[in-house]
Amino acid sequence: MRLLEVKQPNIIVVYGGGFQPFHEGHASSYREAKAAFPGAHFFVAASNVTTERPFEFREKQFLAKQAGVVDPFIQVGTMSYVNDNGRKVTSTPLNPLEVLQQFNPERDVLVIVRSERDPMKTTDVSYYQPWQGIQGAEPFSKHAYVFVTKKHDFTIAGNPVYSGSQVRELYSGANDKTKLSILQDLYPQSKQLAKIKQIFDKRLAVAESADLDEASLATMRDFFAGDEKAHDPLEITKQRLYFDPKAVANKRKEFRTPYEYQQWLKKHNLKQITDSEEYNLEEEAANLLEYLRKIHKRWAIVSKREGRPLVYFKGDGKPSKDWVEKQERRINYFKHKK
Repeated sequence: MRLLEVKQPNIIVVYGGGFQPFHEGHASSYREAKAAFPGAHFFVAASNVTTERPFEFREKQFLAKQAGVVDPFIQVGTMSYVNDNGRKVTSTPLNPLEVLQQFNPERDVLVIVRSERDPMKTTDVSYYQPWQGIQGAEPFSKHAYVFVTKKHDFTIAGNPVYSGSQVRELYSGANDKTKLSILQDLYPQSKQLAKIKQIFDKRLAVAESADLDEASLATMRDFFAGDEKAHDPLEITKQRLYFDPKAVANKRKEFRTPYEYQQWLKKHNLKQITDSEEYNLEEEAANLLEYLRKIHKRWAIVSKREGRPLVYFKGDGKPSKDWVEKQERRINYFKHKK
């Protein structure tokens, strides 16, 4: 008599997230989950939604690979269905239809990976259960299980970091040398740092006004604010800089997404103001007296009256006479503009 062979259930492990960008904290969770589920069908999942955060799916996929991910990186949000209540259900990292369509819902077991720092955000607690081992686990037609990884702090460019928002903020406010240091810490095994930098610069670097239009007072103010924020964020946060409302509205057209525009405003510490909140830049500029000195080991032209940096020198060594004279001409434009 021949015994019937009972096929063992597949264990499907899905590590989903925003990954904005994929960083060492994510890589640590990935490695921990991989070690906990040897032999499982492992997937990393993310959407292509960029309404609030900058990185697109293909970029997240590439960065995850540079961080050490070797399993399939799947895009979610491309599939949906209408449930028994007539409600449309769209694929998410918690309900990765693109992955689950490959498996048997009446046999295979689904495990969702989450970090202690990023707990489950769902009200369906009856479906999602804590992972307690394969013994007694039910197929994903009835339940999914949550495996929680330990939170992992890490350091980039000498700064303690634990979130993607911190990574974005540090990179956006860094000079080129520090940016490379950040990327080397984020992706130490990668041999494609140049491509990674292109992606980060495209998504995170706020447009600097290097070529100034001296007919535009707003553009001139943007130049000074940009340099202060980029090289001395502690100084720039001590004051509030304002743009003319029309200038801010026009600047919005230069950005591909609302997120990039908001990051530009945040970097320059700007806000839109009403006409009744007019900020008298000409009067402030007319009172400035400047001199060259070092601020936090960087050369800068500083206001004698207020002691604050007006513009930082981005090169090595001491600024040349030509550079100083060029900046003085730009500042004098402020002083004498009527």
